[in-house]
Amino acid sequence: MKDFQHARPLFERALVVDEKAFPKGNPYLANDKGNLGRLLLELGNYPAALAHLEGVLAINEKGRGPQDGVVALDLQVVSDLYAKLGRQAEALQAGQRSLSIQEKVMGTDHVEVSVALETLSSRYFETAQYQKSLDVLGRALAIVEKALGPTHVEVAEVLQGMADSQVQLGSLSEAGRNYDRALSIQEAVFGPTHVKVGESLLKLAKLNWRTGKWEAALDHS
Repeated sequence: MKDFQHARPLFERALVVDEKAFPKGNPYLANDKGNLGRLLLELGNYPAALAHLEGVLAINEKGRGPQDGVVALDLQVVSDLYAKLGRQAEALQAGQRSLSIQEKVMGTDHVEVSVALETLSSRYFETAQYQKSLDVLGRALAIVEKALGPTHVEVAEVLQGMADSQVQLGSLSEAGRNYDRALSIQEAVFGPTHVKVGESLLKLAKLNWRTGKWEAALDHS
């Protein structure tokens, strides 16, 4: 029900109870810490969320082993939190490690690998490594198109990320084509008045303004 303030003390009580009932490192504690960490993330309390979610990662690494798929998912969440807190080097390292584990566990063309690739691309983009971000997303695009089909909404998300990097690299024509394709997919999936469609229209408006296509920029706006 998104009532985070009332949910928080219940999660906190659950963690206290289980910390008394189970030994340190028990999987139940990972579940409790994960619940509380994700709630704190929703509340925007990133340092506290990170403390709990790093605890989840440590428990799962010890219990499942450092090369487990669940550990890879934990690393993606931790990577995003490091990025939010400005700890870019740690964010990038966590993203790279998550991808490495997923590739070993799932194979290089599994759809879960595409999620790890998207996480890593965000880390490259945030550190102005735009070509690396684009290269990683190129791999992700091939995976999601094959696994989910060329008109799946996840394809649109990857295309937008690629276009964002292409704008930074000055490849504006390629960026425009990817924004257009992403918009077409989103309109078909969500309808013309969805917020995702609005976000895509804004990206196209800015790109058209930058390239001197004034009427198109106005239309998209």
